[in-house]
Amino acid sequence: MMLVDILTFSGRMHPLIVHLPIGFLLLAIIIDGVSYIRKYEHLKSAVPFALLMGFASAAIACVLGYMLSLSGDYDQQTLTHHKTSGILLTLMAGILYGITTVPFRKIISIPRPVFSVLSMATLFLII
Repeated sequence: MMLVDILTFSGRMHPLIVHLPIGFLLLAIIIDGVSYIRKYEHLKSAVPFALLMGFASAAIACVLGYMLSLSGDYDQQTLTHHKTSGILLTLMAGILYGITTVPFRKIISIPRPVFSVLSMATLFLII
């Protein structure tokens, strides 16, 4: 019984934590877009960190959301749609972060405009 209480309490942190990945990912997308302006090119180096924080906080939000879903208080169809969207957003954030890492760039070089299009796809998932 105590485990159920702990899971429920932890799950209720989901609405609080779920806003972190939104903020971090929006920050990464905005910085990526602004860094096309020559004056702000130096900001481009902040994008990987913002993506990493977005990915990590999205993963935590997924775990807490799953714990919250165990309470059974939600419409199953809406819950399934919400879970799927959250998992896809987390995966996309992880992929975007992976693309920015040095080991990945040594294997495959993704052109910057393609990265920006993928960022915009992430924005669609956030919306």
